[in-house]
Amino acid sequence: MDDPLRLIDVDYVQFYVGNARQAAFFYAHMFGFEIEQVSDLTTGVRDSATYLLTLGNIRFLLTSGLTKEHPASREVAIYGDGIKDIAFTVDDAMVAFETAVKRGAEIAYEPVETRDERGTVVRAGVKTFGRVVHSFVSRSDQYSREQRSRKEINFCPISPSLRICQSIDSIATRTTRRGCFTWTIVWEMLNLAR
Repeated sequence: MDDPLRLIDVDYVQFYVGNARQAAFFYAHMFGFEIEQVSDLTTGVRDSATYLLTLGNIRFLLTSGLTKEHPASREVAIYGDGIKDIAFTVDDAMVAFETAVKRGAEIAYEPVETRDERGTVVRAGVKTFGRVVHSFVSRSDQYSREQRSRKEINFCPISPSLRICQSIDSIATRTTRRGCFTWTIVWEMLNLAR
């Protein structure tokens, strides 16, 4: 089967939530996620709070707006907590983005390149149905999955016995009778650690 976008893996799933700190605490204590990094007022970010949670190969970004004008605040006020971005690791984000657009995808955001002493990260996004975006992410060999302007934290150590999920197998969506989309990451659909 030919994959014109050359998708490698789910890079991260970003949620827009009303309270990122509370949501991070919930995912850590209920499912065993590690709260690895935070970007908020304490790191100099004035308009949003984002927590990076990891578990095996799963990465969740939980984002709350700290101002009424922030896109996360507006979306949560209308629709409640939900998935905003399902990002895919690819060999070349620019090529994946251009291929998707050539095949009819609508642009969510143009390619953005971030460089520092660790290497380069390129991200680009296309719209999917509803309000969700698919981002394409490629990194140079030296660049880890961490993002700049986040600080490492460990305020909630978790028992290793909770860490039963290692990767996202699939993400399901459904349409309600009113035509609204709802996204669900079904935990039974995750590959369980053996």
